[in-house]
Amino acid sequence: MMLLLSIAVSALSVTALALRDPKRLRWRQKLARHGATPAKGFSPLPQRHRRWLLTAMLVPGVLLALAGMWASLMLWLGASLTYGWLLSEVLAARR
Repeated sequence: MMLLLSIAVSALSVTALALRDPKRLRWRQKLARHGATPAKGFSPLPQRHRRWLLTAMLVPGVLLALAGMWASLMLWLGASLTYGWLLSEVLAARR
């Protein structure tokens, strides 16, 4: 149960970071100026919010390590990396 909660917290944090990434949003605006794609209404998150989301993304792994749940830590790490990779592929394909 703790593993699933850890994966969910990390996935939500990664999603929020990816959708409001300043570099990705600048690229979308550049494409919109050339008529390639419509611009989205998102604005980049302030750096303070990005740091909080990064912390929220990493805390579940630290807690799993401190609890000595090594198998859960490895599963969390693999699931988080896989989710982040898939999310970047999905967002890149939406261009």
